[in-house]
Amino acid sequence: MWPISGSLERDWEINQTIKKDPELLKNFIVDFWQKRAGDSLDPLQMWLSYYVKVIEVNKMFKCGKQKGYYTDRGRCYLQYGPPDQRIRQPSEPNSYPYEIWQYYRIKDNSTGQFYSNKKFVSLIRVLLMIVLN
Repeated sequence: MWPISGSLERDWEINQTIKKDPELLKNFIVDFWQKRAGDSLDPLQMWLSYYVKVIEVNKMFKCGKQKGYYTDRGRCYLQYGPPDQRIRQPSEPNSYPYEIWQYYRIKDNSTGQFYSNKKFVSLIRVLLMIVLN
């Protein structure tokens, strides 16, 4: 849930993970999805949709033993969805393979801000994400 969490929710997640209280974590997860669903949507359905995306991300972006949602591309995919344009650059002499993802319009759910024409560059073997304006 980290990519779609706000800063306060992230702090809470870290603190509760350290405490390792299963009941508090369970309550947090239920509350998290109920807040997102509001009155009009089904929280369980929202969670299932997100879980399907997490499974998809793990398949697409797994890097060795690292799970896909821990990679930059996986986090971006979960946070913003699939890019509008994706350019893959295979390895060349003296450089790592990389991808450029372009989003025409995205909303950062953690801050509520909208952005236009954002590009992300991700080196495939090096975990680095650079945001270009």
